[in-house]
Formats: sequence, structure tokens, C-alpha cells
Amino acid sequence: MTTQMGNKYNILSLEAKDIFYAMQTGDGYRLPKEKDDGKGKRYFGKFANVLDWSLDSEMLEQVWTKTNRKKTFGFADDKGRLYTLAVINVKFNYSVKDFNQFGDVFVKNGFGFNNNSFDKGNHLLDEKGNLVAIRLNKKEGNPLPDDKLLPYFAFDKQQGCYVKTEKPAKTVVSTTQLRNHLYQNGFVCEGKQYVRYKRSSGSSREGTCLFVEQPVFKKMDKWSCCGLTFKEGVFDKTSWEAYKALSLSSIVGMVDIPIDKILFVDDFKSVFKETSLAVSTDQNKNLVSNKKEAIIQNDIWDGESLLDESVFLSQTRGADISQKSMLLLRNNFFKTCAFRTKLQKWFADNNADINLVRQHGTTLAKDIKDIVMVTTPSSLKYLKFVGGKLDEKSIQKWADNVS
Repeated sequence: MTTQMGNKYNILSLEAKDIFYAMQTGDGYRLPKEKDDGKGKRYFGKFANVLDWSLDSEMLEQVWTKTNRKKTFGFADDKGRLYTLAVINVKFNYSVKDFNQFGDVFVKNGFGFNNNSFDKGNHLLDEKGNLVAIRLNKKEGNPLPDDKLLPYFAFDKQQGCYVKTEKPAKTVVSTTQLRNHLYQNGFVCEGKQYVRYKRSSGSSREGTCLFVEQPVFKKMDKWSCCGLTFKEGVFDKTSWEAYKALSLSSIVGMVDIPIDKILFVDDFKSVFKETSLAVSTDQNKNLVSNKKEAIIQNDIWDGESLLDESVFLSQTRGADISQKSMLLLRNNFFKTCAFRTKLQKWFADNNADINLVRQHGTTLAKDIKDIVMVTTPSSLKYLKFVGGKLDEKSIQKWADNVS
């Protein structure tokens, strides 16, 4: 087992409205041909997000390499920074307007344009004499009359250039419509088709989403879903998206814990009464809060595990954990905070055997000496989507899909 850390790659971060605009006016989104304008903004500046080293990035690189046998997953700039086009981060911050902004340039929706189009001034008209593109804040010697510019633009005589008026451009495609369109149809970038992949918990808060090259999607989605199929109306979609994205969590190292060395025990709920501000709905379905005695239920081992000290002393990839007392562990549909213990010593001191622990839990282990981890169903998110039943069959099914 190697101790070398995995790679992290800079990935494209594009606005949905720019992608939509490019697909309306051409064959898809194209990156600038110039690699650098001296400030790193032409080409490499588009790679504004990072695909951290994760279980997801490791699998994506493997699948992508097998699919594209004669090509490399990533490439480097002259400073050794790594980039990949296998996955793209899409933002939904802006809607598509009647006139869309690209820096100091505004272009009428649906009109094909590039910077070389301005050859005789800072404005462009179509064959009917209508304004289709304008560049602001640059000296203009032959300005258009106001009737050609209004309502969005005007000519500032004092500054000698075009400026934006206070009138906002009319929305043509909303951010919600953009999201629905790209989620359903994907998009083309650099001649390749991309489809919706997944989003991390952080991405969901920001409203962004990852899209992946279509040829690798099927295998990556199957691996990400851990053998499960989303059922509309049965599964909680928010939880489904969050748990499916656990493999995107950034990692600092990998530790090998075979699934047949894990003991699963039931969660324990603490139930008590406490005077509190209880939130409920009134007869008009409005939220109201009242001070009253309420029943509080708390899962005291929620997302926690016990890990034998031998795991902390084993060989790992990427990080030295020998002096650590706790590890945050992630796998497909699994998330836990594991604390360092003398688990095997406790078993020995209490004369525990495999038959005894099976009376109180579920494990695929054949011998008590094999068990190095104790966890609960609250850490194994997979169970939420297979009826919630903790038994050897469910654990084995999960094991078959993460091995």
C-alpha cells in the first residue's frame, strides 16, 4: 500500500447563463484559445474551482482513464498545477437577459459575438439597424443616437463613452429555468457532452452543481449510488443527494477497515421531558412557538463509532494517524466520527466472544479478534434506503457495492 497522497485538480467553474448563451449561438461553450493574457485570466483563470482528493476523484480518474485509453485525465501548467476537463462546476447566479453582460460588453440574447466583432467602434447593429452589442467605458468617436441605445444604454458626453442606464435588462430565461434545462439536457463544452452528476453539501448551499463527461457518467453514477435506485415519493431527495455526495468529501488519507471487521449495534435514544419553546402550526398553518413541556428525543450515539487503537497504528495512505485520537471517516453512504479505544482489550477483559456480541449486534466477522470497529445504523446511511433494517443481508449488500 502506497503512502503517496492523491492529486487534486483545478476544474472549470462556469456560469449557466454563459453556457446557455453559447449553445444558442454556436456549437457549445468554448474556452479562450489564448492560454494566458499575462494575468492568468484567459484560459487557466476559468478553472476557478478545485476537485479535491477524495474517494470520488480517485474513482473518476480510474473510470475516465479506462474510457479514454489514449488520453490523460489531467494536464499541468508551467507551474505544475494540475487541471482536468472531466468534471465541470456550474453556477446559477445569473439569469439570461435581453442583453447579457460579458465584462464591459453587453450582447443581445441569441446574437453570436466575439471581441473581434468591434472593428468600427464600440457598438454593433444588425441588418435592420437594431443594437445587438455594445462596449462600455471606452472612448467612442461616433456615438449612436439615443433612440438606438435606450432603454438600457446611453452615451455620456462628458466621459465620451457608452454607459449603462438604471433600467435593468429584461429576464428572458430565469435561473430556475436554466437549472431545469441543464439538469435535463446537459450541455456541450469543447465539443464534449456533459451531464448532471452530483453536488456536495457545500455546493447545494451555494446552488452550484457538478457535471461530468457523458461517457463516464453511467459507471460513476452506479458507483456513487452504491447499488441503490432513487425512488421518487419514497426517498427524501435532499438526503439522497447529500448521502450520494459523501464520497466527494475532501480527504487527507485513507485507512483500510474491512467491512467484515465492523460490529453494528443499535442506536440508543434518550427520551425525556423538558420545558422548552415548542414550534408548531396553528389552525391557519402558520408557524407559532409556545413555551410548554415537550418530549425531547436524542440519539446519543448519532454518527459515532469506536475504533480499536490497532487501526491508528496501521499503515495508511497520505497521512500519519498514529498520534490521532479521532478520525472522520467517509465512504459511500457512510459517515462517522470514530474515536480511538482499546476495543480488543475490552473484549478480552470481559471474556467476550463472537456469539456474545452477535446477541447484541450484527457483524460479518467470524471471530471476536477480527472486530476493530463498533458503529451504529445512524452512521450507515445506506440503511435509510433499504427499509432501515439492520441485518447481515443489508450489510452484505452494502459491502458488495463499496468493495
